[in-house]
Amino acid sequence: MRGAVMKFKVIPTQNFIKNDIEKISEYIFENEIEIPVWFQSHFNNQHSRGMGNGKVRGNRIVN
Repeated sequence: MRGAVMKFKVIPTQNFIKNDIEKISEYIFENEIEIPVWFQSHFNNQHSRGMGNGKVRGNRIVN
């Protein structure tokens, strides 16, 4: 993601303990995180030639 790094710089190292990382990842994978209304249009615009890694179905991104 060279473009994102050039534009936003690199995120500083986050010092999470393993237990916190497991809780965060569990929350992300086990919960339905709402996709904003504008996302589908943005996704289609940015990946109009099939360059994306997934497709939006309903309110989830799938591979």
